Amino acid sequence: MSRQLMLRRLEKRSLPAAHFVNGIQGKIWTGAMTSQKYGVVYFKGRKYLVHRVSAWISLDFDLNSELCICHKCDVPLCWEPSHLFVGSNMDNYLDSCKKGRAALYPKGWEL
Repeated sequence: MSRQLMLRRLEKRSLPAAHFVNGIQGKIWTGAMTSQKYGVVYFKGRKYLVHRVSAWISLDFDLNSELCICHKCDVPLCWEPSHLFVGSNMDNYLDSCKKGRAALYPKGWEL
């Protein structure tokens, strides 16, 4: 499936573009989701997180990469490309620490 076809598929299962969540405007997934409230879609015979597919479409992200696709907006169902960034597990963890969503800092780390 091409990136454009997948983009249309994602848009069909999303709230209108003018929708706001937590005061932030973005593309919000309304289809299937994980127990952690991340959107999921089946693509090429596999299940993928919607925000990772969005990064594949817009950021040329490798879907098989071990890197994370992190949310600037902290809305798990958001797949707005401008709200996403590529980072390591540590980048994702430190981002959650800065936003007060992680219980502890790793030993020796400061923000």
